[in-house]
Amino acid sequence: MPFIKAKQAAELVDVSERTILLYAKTGMMPAHRVGPKLWRFCPDEIDAWMRATGPRTETRGRKRKGAKV
Repeated sequence: MPFIKAKQAAELVDVSERTILLYAKTGMMPAHRVGPKLWRFCPDEIDAWMRATGPRTETRGRKRKGAKV
């Protein structure tokens, strides 16, 4: 399977592109560096990582101050 960009990986994991890049830089998820600032991701590795780490329980994004829950 071909490698995908950070934006596509973020959609698979349901997080922001910024979070995906943070995960990649810190080694929290499987990623492949192909340049000084360029990352690529294998969808099969992401699927395996997600199964191994379990479901996410937190919500996406920050809660705004005063937001109704």
